[in-house]
Amino acid sequence: MLNKKLLFKYIIFPTLSLLCLPLIAQQPESDLYKQFVASKTTGDQSILPDFSYAGYKNGEEPIPYITGPVFNVNVYGALPDDDLEDYDGIQAAINAAQDAGGGVVFFPKGRFLINERKPVVGDAPRAPITITGDNIVLRGSGSGEDGTVLYCRYNRTKWLVANIQADGGGFSRTELADVTGGNERGKFELTVSTTAGMNVGDLVMLELTDPTAFNAEFLAPYQADFDTYKDTATLLKGGNFVQEAHEITAINGNIITFKDPLRYNVDITYKWVIKSITRKTGFGIEFLRMVGNATPDFEHHKNADQRDVINPDTALSDYEFHDGGFKAISINRYQNSWVRNVVLESWSNAIGFGYSTTSTVTDVLITGNTGHNSVQSFKSNNLLFSRVTDEASTWHGIEVSHLSSGAVVRDCKWRSWTPVDVHSGHPYCNLVDNSEGGMAGTPGGDITGFLPHHGRELVFWNYNEIDTEARVHDFWNEKKKILTPIVVGYEGNSSFVEATLAHHESHGTHVKTPFLYDAQLELRLGVDPVWIKEIATQTVADADEDGVSDADDTCPGTPSGVTVDVNGCEVFSLPKDNFKILHTSESCRTSNNGTISIEAVQNLNYTATLSGGSTDSKNFTNTISFENLEANAYTVCITVEGESDYETCFNITITEPEDLGVTTKVDQGKKQIDLTLSGSTDYVITVNDIVYQTSKNKISIPLSNGVNNIVVKTGKDCQGIHNQKVLITNQMVSGIHPNPITSGDLTIALNDKSTKDPQNVEVVVNSISGKQLLNLKATNKKDIKINIDDLTKGLYFISIKTKSEVQTYKIIKK
Repeated sequence: MLNKKLLFKYIIFPTLSLLCLPLIAQQPESDLYKQFVASKTTGDQSILPDFSYAGYKNGEEPIPYITGPVFNVNVYGALPDDDLEDYDGIQAAINAAQDAGGGVVFFPKGRFLINERKPVVGDAPRAPITITGDNIVLRGSGSGEDGTVLYCRYNRTKWLVANIQADGGGFSRTELADVTGGNERGKFELTVSTTAGMNVGDLVMLELTDPTAFNAEFLAPYQADFDTYKDTATLLKGGNFVQEAHEITAINGNIITFKDPLRYNVDITYKWVIKSITRKTGFGIEFLRMVGNATPDFEHHKNADQRDVINPDTALSDYEFHDGGFKAISINRYQNSWVRNVVLESWSNAIGFGYSTTSTVTDVLITGNTGHNSVQSFKSNNLLFSRVTDEASTWHGIEVSHLSSGAVVRDCKWRSWTPVDVHSGHPYCNLVDNSEGGMAGTPGGDITGFLPHHGRELVFWNYNEIDTEARVHDFWNEKKKILTPIVVGYEGNSSFVEATLAHHESHGTHVKTPFLYDAQLELRLGVDPVWIKEIATQTVADADEDGVSDADDTCPGTPSGVTVDVNGCEVFSLPKDNFKILHTSESCRTSNNGTISIEAVQNLNYTATLSGGSTDSKNFTNTISFENLEANAYTVCITVEGESDYETCFNITITEPEDLGVTTKVDQGKKQIDLTLSGSTDYVITVNDIVYQTSKNKISIPLSNGVNNIVVKTGKDCQGIHNQKVLITNQMVSGIHPNPITSGDLTIALNDKSTKDPQNVEVVVNSISGKQLLNLKATNKKDIKINIDDLTKGLYFISIKTKSEVQTYKIIKK
């Protein structure tokens, strides 16, 4: 039945809202939270982990509103509402921001087309719009339908390739030290075998790599049957099952101190190691709407195995990808990054974080067609998902999986018929904080592998289960493997199998501390973290829509589409096609007659500076050329008089012709010569006064009986000339092997001429004195085999006879 207190609350709320105040006052204080607060003074280990280090800059600072420099995508060819794809222009703007060391890639209002390329079987997968640098922010002009809309028409050929992907690189991890002195969860210090290669400010990875600890420590009091959970056993053999990214804040001898607490008891009975890692920083997506085209009739795993379509008769765009095909945003190996004030409509996969840390997703709405995944933490640490609302009934709700820890799911909402998606792969120590959704059913992830769905310290704080059916939740059964969660302030119609819980408090009533994350952060910082509670809206006035707020804009009224600096002032720029660069390479080696010519569209006072094999500087207004250049790599940089901040550079390579290269193979039987050519793009071949011209690197040319004169040239005599004479005879034998021979069978290969009538071919073996030793007739086979074991060492002559001629060949018996 519905809890009476809840029934009373919801009945009176619409009409007598003031009566809610006594109810709030009656909410109990949490004994578990009291014990957590006391532990900060006593130093005792708290039952509750400290989740206050989640989010951008560990929750200690608000997400910044970066002011510039601003790179307006219009300048780079991405124009809204013109029905032309904007992929290249958006990528060009991102590249320009990265080349500048960071900045805001700004999207004015309107609809931008980010993937209009219809996928075709056999095509290489199209790269995402890719960010690889630090401090790059993609900023729109609002997430409403009248704001900035990034539209994706076609699916990707790979099932989880995102349309916008931040890739921080840094795949390798180098082992730096063993942990020689452990500590308990919640502490900050470890003793290591060496601190060589470690510095304050470094991000390192703490890993438990000892598979014996899995049953003995990680799963206790449960045990894993590895015959059933084979994938889990394989994973344990191959690597770690606890990993945490930590920033080093102090090094004292062999003791290192981390910024955030350990998420797991570090017992040096087992092997723990410290590894180096690198992460990019400061990537953000904000104030825009992304619209995908995911199928409207989603079926879970309907075509999960069709991740790469292989049917050549079906266009990729004709497939209904259910589990994938339309992924919006992927952020891998980044820290201190964010997605905020974004609407994601009709995506199969919305937002995925991988191998990342201390980042925030806030004020995100998922809507449109039902998809496969909403927001995911994969092998990541200290992520904050706040005010994420899933109106699309995404199959898997907000997800933590695969070694993720320290994640906080705060004030989020999803559908009633799915549980929190702890998606297997050993996530541990994560918080679901004052959120609402379902709790019944099986979490994601293969039940036969990569278990448990979640390890220790999954905390439900003031969770509201909106499924009205009364259930008994068992967290450890044949379909669900969640290790002893903590449940505080649960509201809903269900109950729990108490033996599967580590702690259960205030069932049916939220506790007085509404958000555990907020309270722990305020306790740590000593101030109310209002930035966590406030919704960042794009209310900053920007009258000229240049991406710089009016308060910071010292140049109001800049024209639409121009590039501006951090002050909103127009940065002098020229169209990317303002300069036409042509070059010619050396005609011959050492001729030193290469040229570079420049033609400008706009007539201004330019200076072109050449560097590389030689240096030179010239002034021009329209055209200029650099001559007498030797083969080398050159850079030409162009500046404009009076525009001190403007410079554009071009890389040009002057080459010299290679020497002509010719290799030949003569086929006597086919009466042809096969030539392999290099060093040029065009070749002239003369055979017995017949001229052949080709641009191919390989060519076969027929030959005549007798002597054939072959000459190969290019258009430049300085590259060399190839001369060759080839004698073609009517050979009856295409080969005799092995020759020399020591024992066994000698093989005589007859060519096509002889095998037209092989029964009329006679084979005679004579000694050097002319004595006949063997005489045999050929069979209908192309190869004749003669055993020479009875022959002594020496030189012999083999004669091949037909009615019309005799040909003799030498063999040597060793």
